[in-house]
Amino acid sequence: YTVESVSEEDDGVVYTMSDGSQMKVQVCTDAIIRVVYTKKETFPPAVNAIVVKDDWSAVSFTTSEADGIYTVLTAALRIDVARSTGAVSFATAGGAAILQETAGKTLVEKTIGESTAYEGTISFNSTDDEGIYGFGQFQNGVLNQKGLTLDLVQKNQADCSPVFLSTRGFGVLLNNFSRITVSPPLKLVSEWATNDAIDYYFMYGPEFDRIISAYRTVTGPAPMWPKWAYGFWQCKNRYLSQFEMMSVVQEFRSKGYPLDNIVQDWQYYPDGMNGSGSFDRSRFPDPKGMIDSLHDIYNCHYTISIWPSYAPNMDNTNWSFMNERGYLLPTSDYLGQTYDPFNDSAAYYYWKFIEDSLVTLGVDGFWPDATEPESFSGVGWPNCVTAQGPSTKVLNAFPLLHSKTLYEGFRKATGERKRVCNLTRSYYAGSQRLGAAYWTGDIDITLASYVNQIPAGLNVCATGLPYFCTDIGGFTGETDPNVLVRWFQYGTFNPVFRIHGTRNTELWMPPQQSIEAIMVKYCRLRYRLFPYVYSLAWKVTNEGYTMMRALPFDFRNDTRCRDLTDEFMFGPAFLVCPITNTTETSRQVYLPEGNWYDFWTGEVAAGGATITAQAPQETMPLYIREGSILPMGPQVTYAAEKADPIELRVYTGADGSFTLYEDEGNSYDYEKGAYATTPIVWDNANEVLSIGPTSGSFPGMLTERTFNVVWVSAEKGTGETVTTSVDKAIPYGGYKLTLDKKTNEIGVVKKAGVRTAPGFATRIRGGELTVSVSGKAQWKCTVYGINGRCIARKSFSTAANHVIAERLVAGVYVMCLQRDNELVRKTPFIIQ
Repeated sequence: YTVESVSEEDDGVVYTMSDGSQMKVQVCTDAIIRVVYTKKETFPPAVNAIVVKDDWSAVSFTTSEADGIYTVLTAALRIDVARSTGAVSFATAGGAAILQETAGKTLVEKTIGESTAYEGTISFNSTDDEGIYGFGQFQNGVLNQKGLTLDLVQKNQADCSPVFLSTRGFGVLLNNFSRITVSPPLKLVSEWATNDAIDYYFMYGPEFDRIISAYRTVTGPAPMWPKWAYGFWQCKNRYLSQFEMMSVVQEFRSKGYPLDNIVQDWQYYPDGMNGSGSFDRSRFPDPKGMIDSLHDIYNCHYTISIWPSYAPNMDNTNWSFMNERGYLLPTSDYLGQTYDPFNDSAAYYYWKFIEDSLVTLGVDGFWPDATEPESFSGVGWPNCVTAQGPSTKVLNAFPLLHSKTLYEGFRKATGERKRVCNLTRSYYAGSQRLGAAYWTGDIDITLASYVNQIPAGLNVCATGLPYFCTDIGGFTGETDPNVLVRWFQYGTFNPVFRIHGTRNTELWMPPQQSIEAIMVKYCRLRYRLFPYVYSLAWKVTNEGYTMMRALPFDFRNDTRCRDLTDEFMFGPAFLVCPITNTTETSRQVYLPEGNWYDFWTGEVAAGGATITAQAPQETMPLYIREGSILPMGPQVTYAAEKADPIELRVYTGADGSFTLYEDEGNSYDYEKGAYATTPIVWDNANEVLSIGPTSGSFPGMLTERTFNVVWVSAEKGTGETVTTSVDKAIPYGGYKLTLDKKTNEIGVVKKAGVRTAPGFATRIRGGELTVSVSGKAQWKCTVYGINGRCIARKSFSTAANHVIAERLVAGVYVMCLQRDNELVRKTPFIIQ
């Protein structure tokens, strides 16, 4: 076909083709363009399960025609449409080529079942030296997807999303629900074109962060997870009883190992009763009491596995209810018959059963398993008919609709007092707005499997889903300890930090004691990095940022970064270099441009070169980019402990900045502005560090704290341990101040609005607990034994050191501190 006529509209241009088909180039922003092509009389609406935004502000653009080319020009882009083919080309406003459709788009009518469908084909050009990232994860060991043939369909261990990025500076989102095949150079064929149209968004950066931000503008931002969810997840297949699970948490606390979440995998219900929502009371006699104890005594959260299915059992009243009303699909996964998330009534009752049976117990998060969905019996998922037509039409959207059911249900059920936290086995474009994270499924325990997870995760994050993890150690079988320890080191720098498997996965279970010590070291490092990680989480939500970053995110024009499968950035500071050969104690590391500090030694190496990094078993090479400001908290064992003091490690050599983010950690009040940010800036030329002023507030916010500044150098401010000899301890009350590195003098820039409030500190030494308080307030401190019995209680109002209990015997205790009848600290502690 050829272009026969052109008509300009307020938001773009419509092109009518010689065969009666039509195409619209919609100008969403200067840098986001929607192209939609259809043989129907009207264009489909943009908003669907993937896309949430169609209320774009008016954008200024101009049009012109010359030499058979129709042009749309924005402030950032030039979009050309060829009269002879209708093919669209994208270039910068200055005319530098970016991406071209290599032929006209095609929609071929076909019959699927009793339905009329259209197979849609679109082809783009590729260049010799580009890197292409995204499409999902395929565990093929490849980072750069250029030139590959890919099958975009949901599977256990191979999931997809129709999004890709290019080092040419653009991203493309194909607005499509069906199976898609990708073939060289960049040909995309959708089995059933959604809305009988080829519909895609071109997003120009050129930097990857801007592209991902644009993608989330189209498909929805990623909300904050609860603070605890960025801590350590203890998980195994499976905890058989309430006693076993509680014993594991008690052991974590008695050993002083960090922990924030314990996960209950499947079969907690009576045999043959998946989907009933009930616990087997012979093994879990008091689920609510168990969860309450996890919360109140151990400061631990509870996540539980759920499947999108119901065991077909007449004693399973939930299955009977759903089956009688036609809310189940004629296919089953490993545990039961799958519900239809495309049916609003089915989704309503699926959630209601979960709310009534699990949310009311205080469950904190969900682990949706088998969300492809699995297909083990019946007619098979690919051959089902859903409430929205044949499954072929909506094949890849199942996990997206399933996540929607869980996200909307949980927010409503909890009154937004708890943030949604779902770790799902499949995802799709748009899943990030539904509180979903992704793990790579039931992977092998081998070294090769671990190595493949690294590029797989980077490609997941390149599709715009920010939260990712793997089963650290693999799923089925006993993992080689040498593989496990290297996998654990890598997992420490995943957005979600979680161990899992059919073996005993607790940190003290490996046969070699040295392995336990190394894993604990990295677990403690993750918790020291909490101020850094949680601030990155805010960047994810607020700026469309990506936490776990393939190197082209930061070094797009460095061709040596394009195929590196075993290095990545974790936030703006860390270059993470996992060990992928367990027989070696060193590895080659490519350092991109700039100077880099060895995190473990403080030594500086020049970038733009490959170096040999030492990597004995206890060390995974980590490098910090010069100009970085790294906030590290005290050594804590759960996320809610106060981040005071904060050690500010400053890696001099270039200008740098970091924004420290804080909120109360659990509710959606941050969406209403209840949070605080503190900017920290390093001026390298003048050697001046600026802190503050702090903006915003939230309940429970620290009004006074200490920043311990460390100018990192060789053997100073290194590794995971707290630096004992800091360069400057700065009392901070929210106002702006500066620190001159040359003179070591503090300058208060603005002291107006300093917040003052009573403060406290606690100290445990030997068998003695002491509380030091300042300011005017009525205090009460109570110490409880592990069985809940009161051991000591003391009330006081004077600003002084107060001994609450002395000669405490070895054991686990809980301290509750009240100020003016309000609980301000509840924490377990250990006397050894």
